[in-house]
Amino acid sequence: MEFLYDYIIEQALIVVPVLLVIGQALKNTPKMQNWLIPYILLLLGFLFTIGIMGINMHAIV
Repeated sequence: MEFLYDYIIEQALIVVPVLLVIGQALKNTPKMQNWLIPYILLLLGFLFTIGIMGINMHAIV
């Protein structure tokens, strides 16, 4: 459990289930290509984290 407290910021933990739900919705979309889903989730995760935490080094990393 020390890993969670040392490396993961608590404000950003909400992003994980949100991305899981969005990823599942994208997976069930008929015309969405599977190789595109990780890139969309990466971009959304980056934007959500910056939106929650602001622009700083912790949010970007």
